[in-house]
Amino acid sequence: MEGLKVWYDEEGDYLEFSIVKRKGIFEDDGHGIFKRIDPKTKEVIGFGVINFKKKLKKNKQIDLPINIKVV
Repeated sequence: MEGLKVWYDEEGDYLEFSIVKRKGIFEDDGHGIFKRIDPKTKEVIGFGVINFKKKLKKNKQIDLPINIKVV
C-alpha cells in the first residue's frame, strides 16, 4: 500500500502531493493548482500548488479541487 507523499520546493514555492507513484499528466485549474492524472485510467494520482506560500499568506487557506477518500 502506498501512502500520501508530500514534497515542497521552498525556492520554487511549489507544493506537491503524490497519492501513488506513477507517471501522470498535469491538468491546470487556471489558478496555479494542478491535478496529476494517470493518462490510462484518468484517475487523479496527485496534485500540486504553484506559489503555495504566497497563496496561503493571501487567503489563509487553499481550496484544492480534489476529494480524498482515506481507507
